[in-house]
Formats: sequence, structure tokens, C-alpha cells
Amino acid sequence: MTDRHASEPGPGPLTDPLGQLIQQGREAAEYLWQAPEDVATRQKVGGLLAQIHAEATSQGKREMPAICETISPAVNWAPTPHAVELLQDGFERLHQLWLATRSGLA
Repeated sequence: MTDRHASEPGPGPLTDPLGQLIQQGREAAEYLWQAPEDVATRQKVGGLLAQIHAEATSQGKREMPAICETISPAVNWAPTPHAVELLQDGFERLHQLWLATRSGLA
């Protein structure tokens, strides 16, 4: 008799508030590929970037706020694939930095 839970993946790495904000931003930016003109999601992305900027600044991180400042204007650009790609790439960079800080590499 085997334990059916033994083959199920365990819980992922614990995510702090900054990681949660970044994950929410990644998901929202990904959604914008499907609905680039979704104003509410674009506003949500802008708010998440502001929160990430504030949280990263309070933690003494320098690269994350700079990335937020670089990609934030894309929220207000015309809903083009270029603008959405810039947002997605920015959130991916934020995620990679967050992972590096969690592992002690940054």
C-alpha cells in the first residue's frame, strides 16, 4: 500500500511579501498578452510596481527599484505587444533578482 501523497510535490519555497508582489505582477503581465487593453489589469500592474519599488527600497535593494522605474512607464503606453513584453521581461528580471537574494547570491 503506497501513500498517495508521497508522489505529490511538496509546498514551494516560502514567499515573502516582496516575492508575492512580484509573482502577482508576473501573472498580471502574462494576462496582458491575452487582453492588452484591459485597463484594470494595467492599473493593477502599475500599483504592484509601486509597491515593489517601495518594499525593495525599504529592504535596501538598489536594482529592483531601478527596474521598476524603467518599466513603469510601459503601463501607460499604448497596449502594444512591445509594451506588454517590456512589462513581462521586467517582472522576470525582478523575479530572478528576488530568487538570487533568497539564495544568498545577491
